[in-house]
Amino acid sequence: MSDGSPGAAPAAPQPAAPAAAPAPTAAAPAVTSNGTLGRVYANPPKSKQEEAEEKRKKTLAKLKEHYGKPDFYDQLAEYDPQHADWWKQMSGVQQQYHSAEAGYDAATRAYSESMRETLHQSTINLFEDPAALSQVNANGSSGLYDWYIGMHRTAFDQNGAWNADFIGRGTSIVRQTPWAMYSNAPRLLNGDANEPHAKEAAEQVRKRRAEQGLRVAKRPGENLPETEEENAKLKEQMRLDEQFRKEHPFLWALSKSQPM
Repeated sequence: MSDGSPGAAPAAPQPAAPAAAPAPTAAAPAVTSNGTLGRVYANPPKSKQEEAEEKRKKTLAKLKEHYGKPDFYDQLAEYDPQHADWWKQMSGVQQQYHSAEAGYDAATRAYSESMRETLHQSTINLFEDPAALSQVNANGSSGLYDWYIGMHRTAFDQNGAWNADFIGRGTSIVRQTPWAMYSNAPRLLNGDANEPHAKEAAEQVRKRRAEQGLRVAKRPGENLPETEEENAKLKEQMRLDEQFRKEHPFLWALSKSQPM
């Protein structure tokens, strides 16, 4: 506007205020039909299969973290709460075996330690195999526990429990077994004598212990080092006897004719 003075220049118009920017709008959440009339979920619920897989992975990570530790079975109690008492009891039994190992001879201690590690590694191997774990869980309400007890048959065999020069030593371990565990005999007898996860586990444990400089349990049919040493001494004595017989036949015959 002019101020009315002669010759005054008209005032410059004021610049218009900038238009307000539109408020950002939040992205519409992704929605998925739940199969009902018109109802949708922003975060669709997980299927039972997805929940089972998530639970498997979490438990597997925990089992690996607690490998060889007394609370290993606590992770299975959490995974299988329906039978948590059984897993807790198993934890106590394994701890009892562990406590007795200091009084064993070298061969028996190596076997006991290897068995405990084999049981842990077998379970880890099963949880690393989703299809096998699913099949085990589908085998009745106590499928996992039944599998665990049953695969002891393979673990025993693969750690040389039935080898002729070891079986007598195993009695010291049997004496540590609580009577309550004998109720598992039917599960053990019905178990797989050639369970693949346990068979692989025994070799994994054997390799790991060897790398750590620890004594390993013997495979089925293998002799203990003590037996090998005794056999070597016997063979050497037989060689010396044969040599003496050939070099001194008269003295050999005379020695054999003497009354015992």
